[in-house]
Amino acid sequence: MKKYKKTLLITFFSAVFLIAIGLITIFILAREPVSRKETEAIQIAKGEAKLAEVLETNWFHYNDSYIVVEGKMDDGTNTIVFVPDSDEEELVIVNKDEGISLDEAVQLLVNELDISSDKRPKEIIGGKFGLVERMPVYEITYIDKKGRHSIIYIDFYEGEWFRVFNL
Repeated sequence: MKKYKKTLLITFFSAVFLIAIGLITIFILAREPVSRKETEAIQIAKGEAKLAEVLETNWFHYNDSYIVVEGKMDDGTNTIVFVPDSDEEELVIVNKDEGISLDEAVQLLVNELDISSDKRPKEIIGGKFGLVERMPVYEITYIDKKGRHSIIYIDFYEGEWFRVFNL
């Protein structure tokens, strides 16, 4: 009976181990194209936009997809480079200091924007840079007063909102 339990335990732990290895392998293989695209976008941003230092990368999807590369130029200028997912689009390079900050965009959303009270945020989830119709924006995700998951796009330069999606 002890031999049976020992064999059963070995079989169980071997199966758990093999399943864990399989899941890790699937995760790595699924993540590889994303990692490759991010690496390519960083190389493009450093080469074509002359970024000296990369601080952060992010994905943005609207009608088109971009990898957003935030960094600094040699002279210390904070720069955002939108690297398109398709070869048909061109890079968009934005001086980060020419527009409002993410904190300012959130404060506009919370306090000043002319949107209906039920679309105002109850909880801010996060925000990131985006590009809508080749115009830099902040995409802010939040829970509105009705408890809906919402997304608003705020113009990077003017601080005006132009789209709200409630899910």
